Amino acid sequence: MHKKFYHCRWFISFFLILIMITGFLPSITFAIESKPENSVLLETTENDMPLTENSMGEETSLEAETPLEIQPSTPPTPETDASEINAAALRSGSGTAQNPYVLTLASDLYNLANQVNSGNTHAGIYFELGNNIDLSAYANWPGIGRQTKPFSGNLNGNNFTITGLRGTDPDGYGQYGLFGCATSASIKNVYLELGGSLSAVYDTGAFIGKANNGTQISNCHVDGNGYTINVTGGGRAGGFAGWTNEELGTGTTVYFNNCSVRNINTYSSGNYSAGFIGVAHNAEVTDCEVLNTDSNKNNATIYAAGFVAAAHGNSKFTNCSVTSPNIIGRSTGDSWSGGFAGVFYGSSKASACYTTNPKINATACNGGFAGGIYNSAQIDNCDVTEPVVKGIDYYQGGFAAKIYDYSSVTNCYTTGGKVTQGNRLARSYGVGGFVADLYGNATVTNSYTQTDVENNKAGSTDTNCSTGGFAAYIRENASAKNCYSTGSVFISNSGSQKTYQVGGFVSYKDGMGSITNCYSTGTVSAPNANQYVGGFIGYYYGNGLVSNCFFDTTTTRLAIPVGNTSISGVQSYTTSQMILKKNYPSGWGLKENLLGKANGTGSLSSPWYIDDDLTYPYLYYQYDGHSKEDTNYHIANTIYQNGNSIGQKRADFTVKQNSLPLRALSAGATKAYIPYSGTSQHVINTNSYVEIPGAAYNSNLHSLGGVSKTNIIAFSSAPIAEKRSDRVPWNVDDEATYTYVGDTVTYSITVLNYSSEADFKDVIVTDNIHENVRLLENTITVNPGVQYKEDEAQLLTTDNAAKPYYSYDAITRKLSVYLEDMPKLDANTGEISSYTISFQVFVEKEAASKFSDRTTYIGDIENTGLLDGKLVFTGNTNKESNYQYDFTDGNKDPVYDACLFDFTKNDTDRNLKLAGASFSTYYWTGDGVPTGQVDKTNTTTNVSEKNKWYLCDESISSPDGFVQLRLGKYPTAYAGYYQIIETSAPEGYLTPAGQWLLHVNEIAYVDKITTIQSSETEAIPAKDFETTSKIVDSKEVIDTANLSNQKLTGSVTLKKFNETNKPLPGAQFTIERFDESSNSWKYISYNNSTNQWMDWISGDHYTQETILENNTAITIFKELAIGRYRFTEVTSPTGYETLLLPFEGTIPTLDNNSDPIYDITFEIHDNQAIQMPASGREDFMSKMMLLIGIFIILLSFGGGALRYLSKHKHTT
Repeated sequence: MHKKFYHCRWFISFFLILIMITGFLPSITFAIESKPENSVLLETTENDMPLTENSMGEETSLEAETPLEIQPSTPPTPETDASEINAAALRSGSGTAQNPYVLTLASDLYNLANQVNSGNTHAGIYFELGNNIDLSAYANWPGIGRQTKPFSGNLNGNNFTITGLRGTDPDGYGQYGLFGCATSASIKNVYLELGGSLSAVYDTGAFIGKANNGTQISNCHVDGNGYTINVTGGGRAGGFAGWTNEELGTGTTVYFNNCSVRNINTYSSGNYSAGFIGVAHNAEVTDCEVLNTDSNKNNATIYAAGFVAAAHGNSKFTNCSVTSPNIIGRSTGDSWSGGFAGVFYGSSKASACYTTNPKINATACNGGFAGGIYNSAQIDNCDVTEPVVKGIDYYQGGFAAKIYDYSSVTNCYTTGGKVTQGNRLARSYGVGGFVADLYGNATVTNSYTQTDVENNKAGSTDTNCSTGGFAAYIRENASAKNCYSTGSVFISNSGSQKTYQVGGFVSYKDGMGSITNCYSTGTVSAPNANQYVGGFIGYYYGNGLVSNCFFDTTTTRLAIPVGNTSISGVQSYTTSQMILKKNYPSGWGLKENLLGKANGTGSLSSPWYIDDDLTYPYLYYQYDGHSKEDTNYHIANTIYQNGNSIGQKRADFTVKQNSLPLRALSAGATKAYIPYSGTSQHVINTNSYVEIPGAAYNSNLHSLGGVSKTNIIAFSSAPIAEKRSDRVPWNVDDEATYTYVGDTVTYSITVLNYSSEADFKDVIVTDNIHENVRLLENTITVNPGVQYKEDEAQLLTTDNAAKPYYSYDAITRKLSVYLEDMPKLDANTGEISSYTISFQVFVEKEAASKFSDRTTYIGDIENTGLLDGKLVFTGNTNKESNYQYDFTDGNKDPVYDACLFDFTKNDTDRNLKLAGASFSTYYWTGDGVPTGQVDKTNTTTNVSEKNKWYLCDESISSPDGFVQLRLGKYPTAYAGYYQIIETSAPEGYLTPAGQWLLHVNEIAYVDKITTIQSSETEAIPAKDFETTSKIVDSKEVIDTANLSNQKLTGSVTLKKFNETNKPLPGAQFTIERFDESSNSWKYISYNNSTNQWMDWISGDHYTQETILENNTAITIFKELAIGRYRFTEVTSPTGYETLLLPFEGTIPTLDNNSDPIYDITFEIHDNQAIQMPASGREDFMSKMMLLIGIFIILLSFGGGALRYLSKHKHTT
């Protein structure tokens, strides 16, 4: 029985070992690196059958530092005894005129203010400054004096400067400034510089809030440093003084002499805001000036002005001026705003005052000099240069909106600029080059305007235009005498209503008033079947006298003197007739003034001069008193464009720059007077040119002045070019007017041939592209007309086979556009030949302007151009003349900085630039350093929402891998943190889940990049930026940056086995790639030097052989791009047949979960089609069987050994 049991144990052991081997051995043999669920069985009837097995492979937003407030020591209680003031507060002096108290410290002025504000007026006491004084320690300056407790002493500043003045009226009472209120005081020789804005409820000025009876202020000057006088209550804000007043009928006058204000803003929440005085009552102001820039503003609801908002009560202004006032009237009704004054009334006067470059933007009743002049006000010898008056309602005038109620204006004028009514639908009337409405026994005498007027009626339902070259209305008993207008009159009307009441001099005349000795020459353009349009008067009504008046039919392009009737007092003349002295009646008193013959003989009652047969009549003060020293302008060309005159005062002058020669041709006259050389008098004719030499440097010439219309080639006008951009004029407070680094700016150049005599041929427009912008050549277009029209725009190329075309020299940066010939003006239809060229430029980082403060900068992107061609005059004999015209875009706006972050997108392992990568950039709106990634839970569309990510830019890499993101805009956005997300990778590459945190410093450069990886498992990591650095403004910043993507590639592994699963090395396979473009298979080969696949060219096909590695016959086709591949066995291992058919694989292949698989393995067996156990799976039962088998074997051997030993023991 024991022997049987022994044999049974050995049999069981052998059986279990056999089971273990057959079950476990395949797991060992095919435990490859792949995941089990991706095994795929491929069956074939061939000897070698492939089996696939898929293998997966800041500046941060810091809290503003609170300024240190240095609180002065408590001042002594003010005493009424002047002898005690010195001991209590001051350093030296006794308070007499001979020995004044000397103020040397800020606390001295502070103590003085407290004493006055406590009731001690210091009447009869004298003070002086001993040195410069800084008040910046006082956050809210108390002001020296109050309404009932004014300063009445005497202060001599000795030309020292008080700096740092700022604050809000601490008492909330008003009457606020360095001096709050002064009565019968004397203040002189003080320089004041603001250190911040001043704010009070009313009556506020930088120097004094309110000046009362007899106060005298002289030689005092204010520099506002760009700060604002801010009135929050009733009104009266002035750059120098808030209000001057005569109290209790005293009849005493307040005096200002030789004072000035510069670089200051004034704002009133109510009315009255002006550059010098808010409201002047019984004030006498002499030799005072306001020197502002376009960035300074005078802003009020009603009565905003450059010098004085309202002047009345016998106030008088003499020899005062305003430079570049920027006036804003916020009222929805009448604004009463002006470049010099809001209103003059109550017998107030202005003499020899002027304003240059005023800009007025308001609703109704606005003028280049004053909004209103009425109630016996008197204005004489005042002028406005280059006014820009823009209103959106009625009554806009180049000099004044309204003059009425027994007021008078004498010897006044406006030159250049434009008055525009901006269309308020219902009321689009009342636009005049000098005055909008003259009525109520008012008079205008010896005055003229060279200012253009434009009435924009687009969409208006009101048929009344009432627009005139000199006045819109002259009515009731008002009169105009010895006046003229040369500015153009233009009506823009796209509405269905007719437009009427348009006149070259006045649009509407009624009542008993008169118009005497006046003329007009400006072009009149009024479209849409107009009624009541006349060369001199649009509509005449009443019995008022019109006598000895004229208009130029050549330049106005109108033949009818009066639009609605015939009157005897207006004569129509051609230009040739207008310039003849004999054609004017004796009542004009014309004096011949060729070469200054009449110099000094003109007067108020005899004002007219003329250069016979050369000029229109002009007023004596245009010539008398002007010497060659004060009119030194450069002569570049004497051709007048579009009927416009020179716009200069008449004078002798010295040439400061050599001028070009001129070929002159008459359009009707026999002589020309041209300021070029010698006597400047030349005989010309209509049949041949006269060569007139250019004026030489330093030669003395005689100017024709602002009224000249010479009989030279451009008599009937000539071609011009006008360049403009899509940028509006810069406004430091208006973000919409900023131009930023990174912007795309659109330019247009309009070319017009205004000539009625000559065709313009061989036309070339050359534009000098600014060095800091990049021309986008694929945007250059041209279309007929005076503005860009998308549907007619032709995209230009450099193909010069036919015009138009362009050329661009990247070195000289010259863009040249070659246009078709432009015929002369059509005499029958009035049609003007014109083209508009359009193109775009990209503003580079280098274009950023350099700011020294918020309003002062260096650098812009203005550039110049040249119109070049040939004028061909048609007639009995064709005549030709070369012609050039310089132009500029006039863009003197600064370019604000922005952080342009540039980098290159490339391949991780190859030197390839990648196109098509998409990026989004987010700005961190919170404080401190952000953490984590941008996701949908922490983003916002409102940049003011704190602690959120705000989308600020998006970009896609270009074909050369270039990416540009605009991160910060300066100054509207500040340095801080930005996060970049790659939203999609280039085709065939992995999109990383990580993001990149960038810090932008205060000079608009990226100085740090941090990679923020995703916390998700198996997320594709983001590569770090590869960067270089540079030093800018002593700061280390990123210079160049590169960012890589990992390519989506795969591999195909082929493994060869025999029928017993032994490796079979020596099989060779070719590889083909399916070409989608040709819909065919193409052989490919692998370049080991570049590690890249390429199309097979010639010779033997590329093959790879299975070799023995780790007891496996294997070959791997690596780095395969996405696509379909086909493999063919061309050589089989010795003793085996080759596969008859190729087999395919696609990268990627989807697994059972539809996930992509990029690494594929084919196992090729001989004569078997067995689905092998999934490689890599742990077979628990097989292992258990092995362990049991081993245990039984050991048990069997152990039992055998014991039996043997036992037997041997019994034997021994």
